Amino acid sequence: MEKVNYKHGFYNLENDGIRNFRWMQKEACVEYKDFNGCHSIVFEVGNPCDKPVILWVVGERKLKLTLVKGWQSIIIGIDEFDPNRRGG
Repeated sequence: MEKVNYKHGFYNLENDGIRNFRWMQKEACVEYKDFNGCHSIVFEVGNPCDKPVILWVVGERKLKLTLVKGWQSIIIGIDEFDPNRRGG
């Protein structure tokens, strides 16, 4: 089962010779499932625009991330994201 479901606001997968990525519209949503064995989610994201864009991360909870211009790494701890995993 794929752990990532690109819900809406994303374009097809591309590669710039360094990394795989998907362009997104000014607001998009990604859903994560099946956290077994994971301690965190790592996003390698980039925003080429001067204006911030919004990324919604959906699982047991919803997180709203504002992405500024440029490439950035975002790390979300699963215990913070999925209340069923607290203390695990």
